Amino acid sequence: MGRGWGGVLGRGLGEDPAVGEVVAIDTSDPPHDLGDADFLKLDIRHSLVGKLVRAVGIDTVVHTQTTIDSLDRDARRAHETNVIGCLNLLAGLAGDDTPVRRVVLKSSAHVYGSSHRLPRHLKEEQRLEADSTHSFVRDIVET
Repeated sequence: MGRGWGGVLGRGLGEDPAVGEVVAIDTSDPPHDLGDADFLKLDIRHSLVGKLVRAVGIDTVVHTQTTIDSLDRDARRAHETNVIGCLNLLAGLAGDDTPVRRVVLKSSAHVYGSSHRLPRHLKEEQRLEADSTHSFVRDIVET
């Protein structure tokens, strides 16, 4: 959450008086000031994130690491980040003793495909593009 729009989101949430505490997690140091948000250099694919949410009592997790900006990125690396990373994160947050009550995942409109037949405003019930020729899109649908 330290990079890109995740960093902007973290800073904004940290400045919101309705939000108690924000802990931004990333594998790289943030390139800009996160304001009141705390920062931990941590890879979400490891079990430490589960220990963190329990120790701090985090009730909401916003996962912004999903790569959505390129269809020609290395498919194996994108799968590792988008699918395996997300599954490991969710596994770390799960359990009877977890304080987490809400999880927000970054996604992409790519999951709906691109067609003139699509409605102007998509609803959650819209069929996803699970049979896409792009492995990236199939991975986003899977997560």
